[in-house]
Amino acid sequence: MSSGSLSAASQRLIWTSGLLGAVLFTASWVLVPPQSIEWGPLLVFATMFVLSEWLTIPIGERGVQVSVSLPVVAAVAVLYGPAVAGLMDVCGTVVAGASRTLRSRSRRRRWMWLLFNCSQAAMCACAAGLAAYSIRSMLSDGLALVIAALVATLVYIVLNSLIVASMEAALSGSTVTAKLDEKRRVIGYQYLLYALLAILVMHLAATERVWVSALFLLPMWAAWQCFQLRALYERDYRETIRALGLMIQRAHPYTGGHLDRVALRAARTAERLGLPPTDVDLMQDAALLHDVGKIAVDEAILNFPGPLNEEQWRVVRKHTEVGAEILGRIQLLEPIVPWIRAHHERPDGKGYPNGLSDAEIPVQAKIIAVVDAYDAMVGGDRPGEQRPYRKPVSPEEALEELRRCAGTQFDARVVEEFAATLREEGVA
Repeated sequence: MSSGSLSAASQRLIWTSGLLGAVLFTASWVLVPPQSIEWGPLLVFATMFVLSEWLTIPIGERGVQVSVSLPVVAAVAVLYGPAVAGLMDVCGTVVAGASRTLRSRSRRRRWMWLLFNCSQAAMCACAAGLAAYSIRSMLSDGLALVIAALVATLVYIVLNSLIVASMEAALSGSTVTAKLDEKRRVIGYQYLLYALLAILVMHLAATERVWVSALFLLPMWAAWQCFQLRALYERDYRETIRALGLMIQRAHPYTGGHLDRVALRAARTAERLGLPPTDVDLMQDAALLHDVGKIAVDEAILNFPGPLNEEQWRVVRKHTEVGAEILGRIQLLEPIVPWIRAHHERPDGKGYPNGLSDAEIPVQAKIIAVVDAYDAMVGGDRPGEQRPYRKPVSPEEALEELRRCAGTQFDARVVEEFAATLREEGVA
């Protein structure tokens, strides 16, 4: 795992994991000391592990990466015990990660992440090895190795997911539960694939055909290629979002900081409301693009220094439909189109463009409406971010106005969850 930023919380987690990794590795060596080791097969395993570590897969935008080396670690944990598995996992991580660290411009930060990767490798491999040793101690029949491999893989994946989710939560300000929820489906598929490969590798090693197990790198390489294509797809999606956001900001410079703040707070509010992780991510994109339709509105109207007449309001109100039409032509953005169209609808049915009633309005659109209205009232601190037609108010005054209009213009529950988000930020 690697990341582009180091918060105080993430640094504490790195040092804590380093200490726990050292303790667990030492305990494994004392409790289950390595017995006779066949160095030939172990060398093959080590080579396979290092090659697998280089086939890292980028996950998301924060630089987080995972490797496909777990089946090798699980097989070694079953056959040679927790200490050997932990040592191989740590050494392989060092070999694979050191070259990236030396090439990095920010070497101190990279060394910190190398420490974290080694720590989690030690913890996960040793825990998996201890679990496998317990199974082999209790069972003596032919299924012992298979069950031990299944358990070792499960322990490794669960512990690794928990550690990585904790770090992602520290980096993003989210919760560990939310990050684990994002991984839930992937973890299931990952376990099935890795467990089967671990059993295959272990079986070949046990029957003295360990050299054949090196062929498992072929499906791993294919999986790596698929993940690379997925990462490219996600990168293109993010670039599309950024390009559209830049287009809005160039057309109306005051929206720059406004859109960023609305996107961040809308996603946090969605998370507090218990929306699925996919919707929370899309919430941020929708909030960034909710005003894209304003590029079709004359700047003279948008920047008019006084109350608008009915004809001017008619033009402004079209921006929700125009925005939905623009985004509706981009297949990747289809899920957020209804939210964009409805973000000026009201629970009392007096909104636009369709006069929807409370139950007909997507909750995501309600979130955008609340957060957008708050930021429009408060404004930003940078020059040019205040609206030309309205004096900014304090956060307390803006929140009071939202509560006054709760149940009519805004959804009452969304207002309260947004208020809780502001309290967490120490704003109001």
